[in-house]
Amino acid sequence: QVGGIAVVLRLAADVARLESVDQAGIDGLRTGWLSLFREKSVEVVLYKRILSHIRDKRVEQIAYPGLILRVINPDVLQRVLAPACGISLESPEDARELLSTMRAQLSTILTPSSGDEAILVHRPDMRSILLHDLSEKAPKDQTLLANLTRIHETAIDFYSKHADAAHRAEEIYHRLALGVDREVLASRWRDGLKPYLGSSIRELRPASQIYLAARLNLELPADQWGQAQDEDWILYASRLATQQLQVGRAFDALSLLNQRRRVWESQELQPVLKLVIDAVFHDYASQYEKIRETQPAGPGRTRKMSALVYEIGNIGSDLPIEASYLQRLYEENRPGTRLVALGIIEKKPSLQHINIAIDAIEDALSPFEQYQGLLVAKIL
Repeated sequence: QVGGIAVVLRLAADVARLESVDQAGIDGLRTGWLSLFREKSVEVVLYKRILSHIRDKRVEQIAYPGLILRVINPDVLQRVLAPACGISLESPEDARELLSTMRAQLSTILTPSSGDEAILVHRPDMRSILLHDLSEKAPKDQTLLANLTRIHETAIDFYSKHADAAHRAEEIYHRLALGVDREVLASRWRDGLKPYLGSSIRELRPASQIYLAARLNLELPADQWGQAQDEDWILYASRLATQQLQVGRAFDALSLLNQRRRVWESQELQPVLKLVIDAVFHDYASQYEKIRETQPAGPGRTRKMSALVYEIGNIGSDLPIEASYLQRLYEENRPGTRLVALGIIEKKPSLQHINIAIDAIEDALSPFEQYQGLLVAKIL
């Protein structure tokens, strides 16, 4: 009746148990029930059919959409779900009894956390069904949307009273579920949240996913990063560019940063931008030295070196390079770094670099370098 997908079979088995199904199968699955949820998947139909068998009225009031909470324990039941869902729990003992009822009546959907019977969590595959259904239905149902908002806000109020990473992660999760309030989130952020939030990133809206991924060093599709706010993109680009430098891909790192030149002056991006620029020019220095070492002297080698100097100048003229950096690069006294400095100065001439030109003329490491020194002196 339902195919061979494990999560659907698990749901169907629970429906079969609840309804004492015989060999004829689940009655009305493709007629009455599907007509009620004709826009939904079989998973959603079965999920809601399980919820329809809840016998405790309070559990029924909590289950949809209260199971949006990631963790349910007696304290959360009494202080979050009860007030948000409009039910009465008189004492902690009452909350513990209700939790036991939920565990018994929703055994397919909820499971004890790490074997702790006092803490229930949504099975991940079941939770994805609920989230998918809510994401489709809430925008069209103002009552449901209001209920969800109330649950998130009550949860935020509850979790914000705690400072440890586990509780703070739940607070951040519910804040992100409502949207990205950058000022508030920045004031509530703390280290150590990745173990608690990393696996839940896909439950959130795209903008919230980006915010979270940027701060937890998580991966997202490239097109999604393209939609990121500058603040989030800088964190992402700094991380990825650093990783690319570590594996010798300086030009890939520069290409990445070139996607948003408008943020190059931001203090947060400056450190990695300088590292990328330095890595690119040292790569060019190595290319020049390799040409000199591997190519026989003659017009062919000179043409290759000249083409490289031209490329270095074009790249350098387009990058924010401090005058002191060119001096340091030249003073490394490698044939390649001296040549790179001269190539950049040719396209970005400044009289303060006349000393570099004079030194390259007087104490050149090669005739080609001396020629570049003469050229720079003429330009200056």
